[in-house]
Amino acid sequence: MKSYPKISVITPSLNKCGYLGQAIESVLGQDYPSFEHIVVDGGSTDGTIELLKTYPHIKWISAPDNGQSDAMNKGFIMSGGEIITYLNADDYFEPGAFSTVIRYFQEGEKFVMGRVRVINDDGGSWINDPSVMFSEMIQWWRPAIFCFNPTGYFYLREVQDTVGPFDVENHYTMDYDFLLKSSLQYRLKKIDAVLGAYRHIRDTKSRDYPLSDNWRNPFIFSKKYWRYLPTTEIPYVAAMYYYIIYVKENRKLRALGRAIDGAKHRLIRKTEDALMLLKLWRAGRIAIFGASKTGGEFLQVFRRVGIKVEYFIDNNPALRGKQFMGVPVYYPSHLLEGGDGGKATTVVIASMGRRDEMRRLLKELNFTGEII
Repeated sequence: MKSYPKISVITPSLNKCGYLGQAIESVLGQDYPSFEHIVVDGGSTDGTIELLKTYPHIKWISAPDNGQSDAMNKGFIMSGGEIITYLNADDYFEPGAFSTVIRYFQEGEKFVMGRVRVINDDGGSWINDPSVMFSEMIQWWRPAIFCFNPTGYFYLREVQDTVGPFDVENHYTMDYDFLLKSSLQYRLKKIDAVLGAYRHIRDTKSRDYPLSDNWRNPFIFSKKYWRYLPTTEIPYVAAMYYYIIYVKENRKLRALGRAIDGAKHRLIRKTEDALMLLKLWRAGRIAIFGASKTGGEFLQVFRRVGIKVEYFIDNNPALRGKQFMGVPVYYPSHLLEGGDGGKATTVVIASMGRRDEMRRLLKELNFTGEII
């Protein structure tokens, strides 16, 4: 008989009756037979209790608590599943999410992360495709670098037992803190699937809080994790951290509220690009991983500032031995074989969507140079 490990879905809730029904139905609609749904309500007065009473399968409590982290900890204690996931009351799972992740647990994974659909005020959406690498997730200012919502990941019960409860003093980034701690102790398996949807809209806590004067406070705790970074990476991360803090400290920028966000990300990107160029000017032989549109844009920028690229590497067999924008294209193994262009000492990855995959491939090749 096929084994179906139980998935515990834990939902913290407070006056979210208008969305909670869809969240519950997204669990019921999964094509997976073994789950439990626990709702920890903070004392709602908007009809939430009446709604919960119409779903007899739900295990729920309703009482004042000390915030979302407290509710999440209570839900974990109430749960009994082998696999844990959290579903906020105003979010929902994509169809087939449970059956998608379960096979990875059956293969021995302990923490599985996919992508998340982020829904905007106008009903439009975009995909949060996060990194699973600690050294990248710690850079919270980079657009979509960590998983914005817990519908995007599932993990074995032992993970939370090991990492510990959510910090009840952290009311906004408790899940981000959890991801950082987990990535230091467990491998986070990234999969190619959209697992959940996250409403980043008005009247939701995560959307409204960044407009306040203390928007950056939820991320200050991240400094304590810098000590786990390679020594060479700490100056860059620290510089970017304080840059963002001081940009937002400017009253004129802060008064612009969310209107400045787009410009903020462009400033960050330009600053990151400038720092990357400074690194490359000091580099030896440079190769670009990805003979693509993005790789071509990198090449044009490098040429403009006098940085020489020896060759592209790409695992597309159709490109092997050809030229891309006047530069030869080789298989990744060429990094070790040398030959024309010599062995590269620095590789620039030209694909955000496949960044983790490319980094893993370079590590498997025992590439010892710098990866940017």
